[in-house]
Amino acid sequence: MGSLERKLVRKQEKEAKKQIAKKMNIFDNLPDKCTTCEKPFDKKSKEDANTWHVTVFQEAEKVGLFCPTCWESTND
Repeated sequence: MGSLERKLVRKQEKEAKKQIAKKMNIFDNLPDKCTTCEKPFDKKSKEDANTWHVTVFQEAEKVGLFCPTCWESTND
C-alpha cells in the first residue's frame, strides 16, 4: 500500500509543478507599456516595479499592465 501512496504523491507533485510553470509562463507576456494609455514601462526601474499594477487573466492567459494614473482612475 505504501508504494501506491508514494506514486500518488509524486503524481500530485508533478501536476503542481506543471501548474506553477504554466502560471509563470504567463508573466513572459508582460507588456512594455501601460495597457490603457501606452505609457512606457521601464523593466529596470525599481520605482516602476513598485508603483505599476499587473493583472493576470488566467483563463485568457493575458497580462495587463497599468501605470499608477490609469490604475487610480479605474479604481475610483
